[in-house]
Amino acid sequence: MLVSDAFNRMPEPAVAPVAAARESFWKRRIVAPVAGQLQQGLTPEKAALTIGLGLVLSVFPILGSTTTLCLLVGAALKLNHPILQLINWLMSGVQLLMIPVFIRLGEKVVGAKPMAFSVTDMVGRFNASPGQFLQDFGLTGLHAILAWAVCAPFIAWGLYLAFLPIIRRWSSKEKPC
Repeated sequence: MLVSDAFNRMPEPAVAPVAAARESFWKRRIVAPVAGQLQQGLTPEKAALTIGLGLVLSVFPILGSTTTLCLLVGAALKLNHPILQLINWLMSGVQLLMIPVFIRLGEKVVGAKPMAFSVTDMVGRFNASPGQFLQDFGLTGLHAILAWAVCAPFIAWGLYLAFLPIIRRWSSKEKPC
């Protein structure tokens, strides 16, 4: 047999490159990493807790604080940090949408008069004088934090209960027979 014949008879790759490219973004970027973590010893309970808390911590209503918050809670509860930070990154847009919701809910909880605000005005005022900005909007931030603190435990618990059976099902499919 010639050497050239040996190269011509090499087996086809198990997964064609075109088929791999067809995998959805969701499966490649979300499902596969979570499944990979499950195979590395992460229990379904810890995975569900990581996802539930990650979703809740990621919408904390103070910009720039969620990475540290996820790090501290993840370390305290021994959660999976890559998954926590991935969720935090994916939820950044949702966080921006939830800030006004938490502000209004917090104002209702404490009975405060609703404060008029716009994002462009707030950014301009912060850039002009951060100290004055904190004086003007500090209480509004506390209202948002209060509303988040009231809602967060219930939402986290609900998310945990919702994700636990799904992750258990994934992990049981991943185990070899």
